[in-house]
Amino acid sequence: EWTEELKELDGRLDCYWSFHLWAGPAVVLKQSPPVRLVGTVEHDMDGRMSWCVIDILDHGQVLLANVYGPAAHELREQFFVECRQIIKRSMIKRHCEQLIVAGDFNCVLNPAFDRQLVSTKGECGHRNLSALMMELELIDAWPELMPNMHGFTWSPTSYMIKRGEAEERRELPEEWTDSDVQGDKIRRAGMARLDRWLVSLNILT
Repeated sequence: EWTEELKELDGRLDCYWSFHLWAGPAVVLKQSPPVRLVGTVEHDMDGRMSWCVIDILDHGQVLLANVYGPAAHELREQFFVECRQIIKRSMIKRHCEQLIVAGDFNCVLNPAFDRQLVSTKGECGHRNLSALMMELELIDAWPELMPNMHGFTWSPTSYMIKRGEAEERRELPEEWTDSDVQGDKIRRAGMARLDRWLVSLNILT
């Protein structure tokens, strides 16, 4: 339904789904300079990845992979292993030397900077994500283009913290603070950057 709405905005928008019962990342392309789709869009059987080759003006052909990482930490390691394998095979098959991996990774890269007021219990996935970036020689585009800005992309349901804890977190942006104060507690909303664009270095230059 929303695909048709997108097409109504511009007839040159094309949407490619990776269908699954509970997930389905999509690639939406505007077929006009400087980006052009080359060949077809492929997807995995689990509905967590879609990938294709795009031709970008001044950069040549680039493999574009769209991912939706699992939220359950016990599934992350296998997902990232399969993600690396699929991408490496596709780059060889499609004769691409440049790469963009984008989407909702459902984990952070820098736990100290990429999340605020979010529970730090459990494994947050940064080691899996770091390994993927190192093996595929990718950089995180956001901090390169917007240094010192968090760029949070996700917020859970707000929750209550004690006044003292709130006072200790003065470094947090004021716009996060909810005026809803109950007794000795103040309602705050946590945030994290789970979505990102990982790119080959020369794409940013």
